[in-house]
Amino acid sequence: MTLVLKRVELRNFLSHQSTVVSFDRGVTVLVGENGAGKSSIVDAVYLALTGDYSVRGTSKDSLIRRGAPSASVAVEFEDTATGNVVRIDVNIPRGRSASMTLRINGRLEATGVREVPRVVAQLLGIPASELREAKGTAKYALILRQGYLREIVDYLTKSPEERSRFFDNVLGASAYRKAGEALRDLDVEVEGFRITASQTSVRMLNSNAEKLRREAERLRGERAGLQREVKELEAKLSEVEAQLAEASKAKEEYEKLRGALERVEERLREVESELLRLEGEAAKLSSIAGRLAPLEREYERLKRLAGLASLVAELEKARRKLGEVRAKSEAAARLAEALREYLEHAWAEEKLRELKARSEDARRRQREAEARAAKLEEKLSAAERVMERARVRAGDLAELAGIPASEPQKVLEAARAKAEKLRREAENLASEAAEKRAQASKARGQAERLLLYARSLRGEERDRCPLCGQPLPEGGASTLASRLEDAAKRLLSEAEALDSEASELEARAREAEAKSRLIESVIQRLEVDLESIRDVDFESLRLEYAEARRAAKRAEEEASKVEAEAVKVEESARKAVEARARALELAGSLGLARLPSLDEAERLATEARRELSDAEAIVESIERRLVEETGLGSVDEAVEAVSKASNVLAGVEAEYRRALEAKARLSEVESRIRSLKAEKEKLGKEREEIVSRIREIEPLARDAERLEREKDSLTRRLGEAKGRLEQIEKRLTEIRDEEERLERARWQLSKLLKLREILEKTLPRKLLQARLAALERLMTDILSSFDLDYKAVVVSTVERRDGTPLVEIKAVSSTGEEASLSSLSGGEKTAVALAFALALGKISSINAGFLILDEPTAELDEERRRVLVDVLRSMGRGEAGIPQLVVVTHDEEVKEAADTICTVSKPGGVSVVRCGVEQD
Repeated sequence: MTLVLKRVELRNFLSHQSTVVSFDRGVTVLVGENGAGKSSIVDAVYLALTGDYSVRGTSKDSLIRRGAPSASVAVEFEDTATGNVVRIDVNIPRGRSASMTLRINGRLEATGVREVPRVVAQLLGIPASELREAKGTAKYALILRQGYLREIVDYLTKSPEERSRFFDNVLGASAYRKAGEALRDLDVEVEGFRITASQTSVRMLNSNAEKLRREAERLRGERAGLQREVKELEAKLSEVEAQLAEASKAKEEYEKLRGALERVEERLREVESELLRLEGEAAKLSSIAGRLAPLEREYERLKRLAGLASLVAELEKARRKLGEVRAKSEAAARLAEALREYLEHAWAEEKLRELKARSEDARRRQREAEARAAKLEEKLSAAERVMERARVRAGDLAELAGIPASEPQKVLEAARAKAEKLRREAENLASEAAEKRAQASKARGQAERLLLYARSLRGEERDRCPLCGQPLPEGGASTLASRLEDAAKRLLSEAEALDSEASELEARAREAEAKSRLIESVIQRLEVDLESIRDVDFESLRLEYAEARRAAKRAEEEASKVEAEAVKVEESARKAVEARARALELAGSLGLARLPSLDEAERLATEARRELSDAEAIVESIERRLVEETGLGSVDEAVEAVSKASNVLAGVEAEYRRALEAKARLSEVESRIRSLKAEKEKLGKEREEIVSRIREIEPLARDAERLEREKDSLTRRLGEAKGRLEQIEKRLTEIRDEEERLERARWQLSKLLKLREILEKTLPRKLLQARLAALERLMTDILSSFDLDYKAVVVSTVERRDGTPLVEIKAVSSTGEEASLSSLSGGEKTAVALAFALALGKISSINAGFLILDEPTAELDEERRRVLVDVLRSMGRGEAGIPQLVVVTHDEEVKEAADTICTVSKPGGVSVVRCGVEQD
């Protein structure tokens, strides 16, 4: 598997709003001015590979373009062997947790900022820790970021010990040593046992075997005692079962009698309850039946009066007719009177309508002018309030940021600079705190290993060293353990001090970040205020408002003048309107479709008076008949008596029928009461007989219950004893199996100890020698292309007494003279570092066919930059070269080495990338 870079997509990431860059094999050069956004593309690839959001600061929100709610990064790689596409998506929402996903050919393979880098490391064929490790192959063979060349120079010119550790890491030898060291403390499961590749595990397995032997002897003794107990319990159980059979018959009869007694008592309660209910019902029925005779007489009287209801209805109809005729007569008379009044005042109506129309027009113009003035006043007041608020906020912002108070726009610019300064300060403090935390964690890990070794020295076997397994002199184990414990205490004390310093730095970082965010929050509100009044002309608004107020005043004066004139004719017009309205209303009540003349109205009044006299005669005739039929003294008394009889007749009739039904029901209830009393007496005698028999057999039944409990107890004890016997047999079988597993585990442990020795010593030494030879050859090939006095390097190793190699690297001049790298000039050191990085990318075992160089020409002179172009061109072509080189630079000369050129610019503050194939 070999992965090459295929595509990078950026959305609102740093200075990129929407950028898509596709990469081909060969040499791709990203060129542009400083600050254009070139390195942001490198940062995006680094973020996708590692999940490390601290690429540009302490806060992941610093990666989001200003004003955007979130940022996203998508990076695609292609496997040159299979064509599979690996896509990594990173989503960074502002103020919330970020997310990552990894898909292969569209299928989701991993999610989360921890799982995705782990899978990436697996695809690249390196440990996951190396993706973020300070020193390691991945750092210098995948993405050579700005400053890494200087870092390589520092490592190559350090002391032999530090330089050797550096080569151990970058050439992969340390991975084998770490694997061997990890075997010392790594718990693994062998035949079900957790062991480590140490003598401690040997002692543990021997101790387990002895414990199993002692446990087996104890279980065999316990098994013999349990077998005797089982025999005794079985004999006792047989005796109790014989006694229980005799008592069971008595218990069965006792249970039957208890059931019969319950049924008799239940029926007795039912009979008593029904007797109580029926006696209450009989009392109520007797009371109702006693009212039968008076109800019958009242019912007959009401039936006779209710028969006169039709005559009362006829009287009501005649009275309604009389009321209608009387109303018509009165309306006709009032109609004639209203017409006379209307004719007297009709002249004022037209004049009043004219004056009101003029008044309404003036008032309308007044309202329009006042509304326009109110809107202008509101707009002016709102703008003045915003301006005042902006001045107040500018003062608050100046005080918060610690800058001089002045005009809002000047305060805004100064505050932005202060917020940016605080943010950078917070990032630096957080970075320093993280470094302190890492140092503290490393110190604690070392202390824990020292304490583990010290505890093993104070264990059962004190005559061997826990680190190398060699014999110790008498008393040496105790002395060594004390020294290890003292060293561990010093490391723990150092870790606490580092943690304390880190906490203080983190607190200062949080304080600076919080203040920066607070200042930015006030800045945003002040920007909104200033933007909202940017186009407001305060003087024009004030002049327009004054003119609207004057127009409203003129319209109000004109309306008042017209309304005063209208008051003079309003009374006559009001009388005319009221008289006409009354006349129209009266004409409508009389069924007239139009307003009649005065003569027609007077003729209608005369006809209505004659009709009224006829209706009054009919009413008097009906009233006389009603008084005679009822025998009462007045018409009102007669009408009231008939109405009342009609209303209560149905109720009296219903009550009368209920009394008849109650009389019939009463005889039935009395018969049922007599029957229930006889049944109650019979049930009482039956209950007494059952209670007597229960008392006779109850003692024998209780004895059966005792025997049953004793039988259950014996059965339970017998089952427990047999169960314990089964457990003992099972455990003895397990012990035999465990003893066999122990033997197999001892054999596996011996192989594990041998593997540790190979990983710690044999493999690292051979791998380091082979890769140092390849590194020397490739660096020499690359340096020979530079126009330098030193055209080759010599890499050698010298073993120390403890067997660990020390790496020496020297530069060789064209005359064959050797010199230490620290004696080279700055440009020569940079050339050696660049040769190292390019060579490392070719010999690395990482499954990556790409190398990204960020500003590799930063410390090269013009001549060496031209040579670098030739080196890059040769490294990016041919079967032995790197399949894909990506170079980020602001140096135009590097474009000569490119197969593809991508220009990065930043118009309007937003990064833009344009790519094209170089033309010969």
